[in-house]
Amino acid sequence: EPKGFRHVRAEGKRSDVSNSAAEWEKKLDSHWQDRLSRQDPLEVMTAKDKLDAAAVEALDPFVRKIRDEKYGWKYGCGAKGCTKLFHAAEYVHKHLKLKHPELAMEATTKMREDIYFQNYMSDPDAPGGQPLMQQFVPK
Repeated sequence: EPKGFRHVRAEGKRSDVSNSAAEWEKKLDSHWQDRLSRQDPLEVMTAKDKLDAAAVEALDPFVRKIRDEKYGWKYGCGAKGCTKLFHAAEYVHKHLKLKHPELAMEATTKMREDIYFQNYMSDPDAPGGQPLMQQFVPK
């Protein structure tokens, strides 16, 4: 036999529930509209575009332009021990990121650490006192 009711709804509070639901829905919609209309804060925090640009710049020395008698100009992977050939330089960059990720990680590690440190210092909820609230300036 049950010991009693675990949850009993209060009588006459239906209008409050519908009001709070409508307010919640408006708040949710406004939050996502702001996020869609402006730049995504998660992309800003991870600085994805800056890291991608740094990776491309660091991987450029590994892209080799090779003259092939049969096919004309080709682009080769310059990573140690790799002999793959591609039609365009962007394919070599993609190959380097997928098959030789250590080259890209080595080049972007310092920048990634600086970005993470800056995010930590700007976080108002981080332990250790008041945040500095400085803008990140890449070196």
